[in-house]
Amino acid sequence: MQYFDLFFDNNLIDYITNETNRYASQVLRGRASTSTADKSQHWRDVTVPEMRVFFALNMLQSIVRKPEIVHYWSRRPILSTPFFGDTMSYRRFTKIRQYLHFVDNDIFDPLTHPNPKLNKMNITIDESLLLYKGRLGWYQYMPQRGLDLELKLSCCVNRRVVTCGRR
Repeated sequence: MQYFDLFFDNNLIDYITNETNRYASQVLRGRASTSTADKSQHWRDVTVPEMRVFFALNMLQSIVRKPEIVHYWSRRPILSTPFFGDTMSYRRFTKIRQYLHFVDNDIFDPLTHPNPKLNKMNITIDESLLLYKGRLGWYQYMPQRGLDLELKLSCCVNRRVVTCGRR
């Protein structure tokens, strides 16, 4: 946690907390005109200690692995991790995650942003099948294609970099 505090000091956590609360109020104000009985209207402003707990639970999720986020709050004995439920409710965690925000939308200008890499990137993901007749433990047999063995690769293409890996 000390390393976390080096990068996320009180000023930054306070800033993220304020932006999250601002974004939640902006979104809920926009929804107020469309639906009055929506359960998402029940938002209570997040506090700085609550935001720290939220980030701590996110870091803990990288240590305690579960297939789905809801499993961290499960009461089933086989999946139970009581620390999560004792620390923050699942509903509150998902609400904070839903409205987590780092910048004010009203003043953000992507053209003058100091780090343009953080803007939306164009990424393309594609799958490709390659003919292969060697020995492998992982391959895909497709009899309708008329080929003996094929390798299925997933390729992620960012503006300059092509990354491929097996699936």
